Amino acid sequence: PASNRLGEAVIALLPQEIQPHALSFGAQIVGIATEAEIRADLGLPADLGWLRARRRSVLDELLAVLA
Repeated sequence: PASNRLGEAVIALLPQEIQPHALSFGAQIVGIATEAEIRADLGLPADLGWLRARRRSVLDELLAVLA
């Protein structure tokens, strides 16, 4: 499928040391988006603080991998 080819092309652009982690980080981003949608469906909109906390968690993990 095109999504596989696109994923492979994007991963190839990343530094080799983080390529194994790319899927994990992508999945975390999709998970955050899904959680935000579910929260909204339950009447619990994702406020700015919630989004910032999730973003900070992913960025901290990414920075640890790059260190």
